[in-house]
Amino acid sequence: MLWPPASTARRWRCFGGLGYQAGEARALDNLGRVSIRLGRPDRATEYLDQALSLFREIGDLEGQAWALNGLGEAAHTGGGAAAALAHHTAALAVATQIDARDQLARAHTGLGHAHHARGDHTCARDHYQHALTHLTDPDCPDAHAVRSRLTAHSQAADGDPGS
Repeated sequence: MLWPPASTARRWRCFGGLGYQAGEARALDNLGRVSIRLGRPDRATEYLDQALSLFREIGDLEGQAWALNGLGEAAHTGGGAAAALAHHTAALAVATQIDARDQLARAHTGLGHAHHARGDHTCARDHYQHALTHLTDPDCPDAHAVRSRLTAHSQAADGDPGS
């Protein structure tokens, strides 16, 4: 769940002032994701780097996967396919370690986007297919979006001129 930016910023200051690192890290992660949606990938990277440092400090592997995927999404939004690949690959490793299906799907989706940006439609298709295997509810909006991307890349890989 993404909190509104002003609300998240208040939570971040509050959690930080209380010394509650897990809350502070989650608020920073939320600020990063909101910044991505607002088209500010540089600002998102600042928040997500701070969140990742806190998650690592407290040993929160799920939080690390969230922050790494967020960094990949920020890099992709800013046009950095290589950085997106690196962050999503790191997120995939952490998410695999703890079997965090939502973050596995998110990492594979991000890897699919990054490979697509680099023109590798076959690899993008493979990652979108992996993402679908980790989405637990086939009717969820994320599953529909990934299915749509997978169809487009299947057509592109098969040489369909309509894609």
